[in-house]
Amino acid sequence: MSPTAPGRRGPRARRVTLADVAARAHVDPSVVSKVVSGDPSLRIRPETRRRVLAAIRDTGYRPNALARSLRSARSGMLGMFVPDFTDAASARIVAGAETAAAELGMLLVTGSNTGPGLRRYVELLGRGRIDGLLLVRDEQGSGVLGELERSGVPWLLLDLAGGQARRHVVPDDERAAALAVTHLRSLGHRRIAQLPARRAGGTHGHGATAMRAFLRRGSQATAVIVPDVVAATGALAALRAVGRSVPGDLSVVALRDLPPAADLTPPLTAVRTPFGDLGRRGVELLVRTGADRPVAEVVSTGVRLVERGSTGPPR
Repeated sequence: MSPTAPGRRGPRARRVTLADVAARAHVDPSVVSKVVSGDPSLRIRPETRRRVLAAIRDTGYRPNALARSLRSARSGMLGMFVPDFTDAASARIVAGAETAAAELGMLLVTGSNTGPGLRRYVELLGRGRIDGLLLVRDEQGSGVLGELERSGVPWLLLDLAGGQARRHVVPDDERAAALAVTHLRSLGHRRIAQLPARRAGGTHGHGATAMRAFLRRGSQATAVIVPDVVAATGALAALRAVGRSVPGDLSVVALRDLPPAADLTPPLTAVRTPFGDLGRRGVELLVRTGADRPVAEVVSTGVRLVERGSTGPPR
């Protein structure tokens, strides 16, 4: 294999990030960010500045518009509040947000309902201790939106409940549902039902209750779409309890695929949701947009159906 010519990147080369430059220069990413932006408040030794500049030159790093927007940052920290760290979707959103924040030389401070509480983060936002707040919607999460509006500081709702706030980013659930329907129709299903979703996502109990109600109605559907994997576990349990087989008697597809889907009995066909991209995009928009600007964005990248054992042709 021939080496790549000096000064040129190979076709598969990874984009150099601010974190890469910081690692090479042996400094914190925030130092690189301030050198790049020309922040007059930065106080470092001349040799440290020369080392950072050399790392920028050697790696070929090129700051983008988002990095330049850090010039106006006050603390270099963003806050992020999720309902529950044990929730797999929330964990992936946080991971994506952390990656984006690190690339921009910022620190992401996270919290959940088991900690000091959301209002503590709103207080920090109002005092200028954090430069912006990402909020993953839970059932009570919208109760502080009025306070966020009055804070005058950027905030953004990563809204798994459907995008009702003035500043929100949502996953593309419409595309996910369309992929589920297309898959079922390709197998020959013409009577397809959809279990109702809870406002903030499913639970095992919700899925079981919704499936029992579906069965009581005597529906003639041969396939059913469930709002997410957690609700699907309850739905499958309800079907087993009455001796209904999957996919023999009923095909089941879940939206918002997560790792447990592959370990269920049968393995669950599901539509993958790019939770990590949702977190990444949330950070990018939080840094880029002022608090007075409405945001309404749908993240569609990476949405795809993963076929497993819970779907098959109708009998």
